[in-house]
Amino acid sequence: MTAQSSFQTALIMELPERIPDLVLIDVQKDQAAELEARIADTSDLFGLQSMPNLRTLMLAVNGVPAEEALVLPEKAWVIEGDRSFSWAAEPTGAELLAGEWWPNDYNGPPLISAEEDVYEAFDLKVGDTITYSVFGRTFTSTVANIRKEYHRTFRPEFLLVASPNPFQNAPHGWVLSLQGSGPDVVNGLIRDLAATAANITTIDVRQIINQVTGVVNGVVAGTLAIAGALLLGGVLTLAAVVAGDVDSRRRDALAFTLVGVSRMEVARIRLTETVIVGVITAVLGGILGNIGGYWLVYEALRVEWAPGAAALMVPVLLGIVAAVAAAIAAGIGAVPRGRGQLVRVLAN
Repeated sequence: MTAQSSFQTALIMELPERIPDLVLIDVQKDQAAELEARIADTSDLFGLQSMPNLRTLMLAVNGVPAEEALVLPEKAWVIEGDRSFSWAAEPTGAELLAGEWWPNDYNGPPLISAEEDVYEAFDLKVGDTITYSVFGRTFTSTVANIRKEYHRTFRPEFLLVASPNPFQNAPHGWVLSLQGSGPDVVNGLIRDLAATAANITTIDVRQIINQVTGVVNGVVAGTLAIAGALLLGGVLTLAAVVAGDVDSRRRDALAFTLVGVSRMEVARIRLTETVIVGVITAVLGGILGNIGGYWLVYEALRVEWAPGAAALMVPVLLGIVAAVAAAIAAGIGAVPRGRGQLVRVLAN
């Protein structure tokens, strides 16, 4: 349930506030200027982000070939083929984890802003150098800063962003992302672009999110069904274990009766014992489940860990209730029913 809560928080609650409604790729420079002017004049369109779009191949880090410089094997994808590359005079808006952005009027040798994945792949530091290829030309640039990654925003995100010179003069397209005040506005823009700018590819992020949300909800429903089946199986197993030990427990209860312990007191002892076992089992299971959920959500899928109080407590409470119910159902026979039962058991 903790993983489910984190997924729902990230994909359903946070995304709609952070993602664009529409992403446009393969936009030419003159088209980008026209779209920027149109969006600026239309109150129903807003949240525009526009970035040049190029491709690069990382070749070396601090003079060491990229394959040898890699320190995190799971990040090897950053050097497998060409990757996203852009240039910008002003900060992109992403949080800087280290370093500072170059001045707006910087015109020296190209500097590099490395995205967090690149930093993790090579354990980069500000001042390190990256050798990379753009349009077949090789550059070696100093890392000026490291940006936080925002893959789940669906906005343009680039592994490497360089200072403008000399890339601003290279032939390239642009990537734009924007939001609209309603579906009619966004759909109208999609229709206009299809009629007047056939080269522009439109990505309707709203449909993607709806599909992802449907998949997540289906996975959650399936997970809950499996968890319910496992809980029922655990209850039945515990009941069978308790029932199998009922004879020895009955003799223990009768021994208590011989020394003057009442049936109610025996029942309370049994219930207390069961609650303690159930609490220990449920707490240990909950801790292990939360550790597994944290690893899956944060380490494997890079989703923020947001389990919520209910997601943390409900499995524990259900485990306790299930343990107590199983013990009561299967162990009720261990409670002495009177002197007649005492005589029969002792006679055996």
